[in-house]
Amino acid sequence: MNIGTMGSMVMIAKSWDIFSFGFRLLKKKNKDPDEMKAAGSFRTFICLTAILVLAAAIVIMIIVGTTLAGIRMGSGENKRYGTVSGEYIRYVQGENKYLKISETGLDAYELRDGDRILMIFDRGTDQLKDLVPETQYEKRMILNVTALLCTMLGCVLLLIAFALIAQGTFGRPFVLYYNLSLKRENPAWEAEPRRRLYEEHYAMAFAQKKSIWLSALIALVFLLLLGGFFLSGVLVSGEVYTLLPDRGLVLISRILGGCSGLVYIILLFLLVRFDDRIRPLYSVGEHLLHTQTFTRNEAGRPGYYTRQGEWIQLEEVKVKRQDEKIVRLKCRYRVNRTGKEFSRDNYIAREDPMFHSVIALSASQSGGSLKRARNIWLLWVILFIYIILTAGNLILLRERDKNVTEFQATERDYRIGEVRTCERSCIRKQALWKDC
Repeated sequence: MNIGTMGSMVMIAKSWDIFSFGFRLLKKKNKDPDEMKAAGSFRTFICLTAILVLAAAIVIMIIVGTTLAGIRMGSGENKRYGTVSGEYIRYVQGENKYLKISETGLDAYELRDGDRILMIFDRGTDQLKDLVPETQYEKRMILNVTALLCTMLGCVLLLIAFALIAQGTFGRPFVLYYNLSLKRENPAWEAEPRRRLYEEHYAMAFAQKKSIWLSALIALVFLLLLGGFFLSGVLVSGEVYTLLPDRGLVLISRILGGCSGLVYIILLFLLVRFDDRIRPLYSVGEHLLHTQTFTRNEAGRPGYYTRQGEWIQLEEVKVKRQDEKIVRLKCRYRVNRTGKEFSRDNYIAREDPMFHSVIALSASQSGGSLKRARNIWLLWVILFIYIILTAGNLILLRERDKNVTEFQATERDYRIGEVRTCERSCIRKQALWKDC
């Protein structure tokens, strides 16, 4: 996927080079007006990013502390488990003891006979310090871990969203200057009289609101598909300990989860495949970086010279996309020295003096017509399929968990019944011994 749009402002693909470039720009003396504007943009971005990261770190640390406190509940103390029996909690502290539920404040939990209660006693005095229903303790732990994971994911999404917003607003001068600087590292490009024509087209296309919003939408759909893939993985690989593997609900959840995961992978592949076609033409830094200006050699054949001065001859072109100012071409080249051929995309402006010669070459050899690509509909189709699949997976996951809970309750009641039966049997045996 073309992650240049996202990677221009966050540490995803080429992050450190971008930040290193920005810090070098801040230290540079005697800046020209464009450099001063770009440096100010980068300074604003860094300051706001630091504030955002610090706030996210504080929130994560608070949730981590809460989660660890729940995990370490009673660590260093004596733990015992009591059992609900009628209106009392029965536990062992040297001998069987009973604690009235109404005096503990646990009557609000709607406890039933056989429910286990986690009890914390002071290690020194062996006095009761805290108690909580085991099911409530487990729910609290699951809630804390879920909150931690959701917070971490939310912080990542927030940073990406902030980077995309920054790229289209206060961070735009820096991103534009960075991409232009990468292209200007080529001495041949710096000496090319037509470079300003292409740089102006790129700057105008990059500043389009359509380009910015499309970049944000593509990044959002990409992240949603990854989240959906992990959700389907829960249905496929999640272990349901209280259900047998051959039960229908588990089998259906795993089949549909696997099918959903496969569809998510296909949608990701389509998004990666058509990403560059969806974005406005000449609005991404890679478009400018891949641009080679055509010229003619001594024999009058079109092509271009490499940095080493080697002649690359244009053999065939095919129009892939076009708008009112730029045409995207699929070019087949031949290395003049070795005769080796290769294909690569290139871009040519309509105002370029070589435009008509190149297009004539396309019409005579490829016979293709100039058509404008329209692939924005693909994003909405992918988003619609994602919503349908995710809603189905969530409903299925909820129903499966309901089934687990009911089965657990049945099995627990069965075990409680067994214990009570054993207790009654022991009482009868004791009575018989007394009679003897």
